[in-house]
Amino acid sequence: MPGSLLSWEWPPSCYTTGNGCSDGMPRNDVDPEAHVQDIIAAVNYIAESRPELDSSRLSLFGHCMAGGLVIQAAAKLQDRVKAVISVVPMLDGRHNLWYSMESRGVFGSLRLLLCGVTDMVRGVLGMSPAYVPIIGLKDKHQFAVIEAAKSEFDEYWSRHTMKQTPPVPYLGGWQNRVTARSIFKYMGMRPLQVVDLVSAPILIVHPAVDHVVPNYLIPMAARQAKHPGSRVFVTEYRHFEQATKGFYSTVQQMKGFMREFSHPSMVELTKVSSQT
Repeated sequence: MPGSLLSWEWPPSCYTTGNGCSDGMPRNDVDPEAHVQDIIAAVNYIAESRPELDSSRLSLFGHCMAGGLVIQAAAKLQDRVKAVISVVPMLDGRHNLWYSMESRGVFGSLRLLLCGVTDMVRGVLGMSPAYVPIIGLKDKHQFAVIEAAKSEFDEYWSRHTMKQTPPVPYLGGWQNRVTARSIFKYMGMRPLQVVDLVSAPILIVHPAVDHVVPNYLIPMAARQAKHPGSRVFVTEYRHFEQATKGFYSTVQQMKGFMREFSHPSMVELTKVSSQT
């Protein structure tokens, strides 16, 4: 009986609360606590409703923010998860804020925080959410949560099928925007503090250079991982390149890791994905 790989990456076939085809308001909202519960719900679904899958050999996979979410979920799920794969993870929202301030500058950071406060007030007053772009082009001073250099901006969009001609149905209505109030929820996300609660082995993909999240936290997470099989794979590729140029080498590492800890036969990987 095949095991299963629960993946929070592209292309999704299920979605976190408030995103894509899932219910939940406001739309396009990032709520790490709710998303961890979504992962746990997906695990329960596999165990209770998919008898053709062996839920005793379950792995979790996530990239960027989802790389932190799967660590948090695994800390709660304990021995129900046999392996965790965390690619270029966001490990601490507060560190990430200070890290982004270095490139965004004080004015840009204050502008982002002001948008968050404005959106929170709008929520209290029952008004529609205020949104900010998820990613923008730094070279053209495009305001966004992630202000990326052109090379990274192009890498991000290269994996999005919405750029194809003719257009194809995409991510359940995904848009390049997020509620501004998400900024404060994001700051409260701190996977680094629960790494030592994860009973399963963790594979962390560590980019040599990362302008999106502070990769200096990865060695700290590796030291805290308690399973002796936990390891770090250092890659030459940058943050968004992990899904493009670095995809093959990362997958090879994942396959070896999963053969060792959760999928000895590697008969089948069933991918259940979600995007935030």
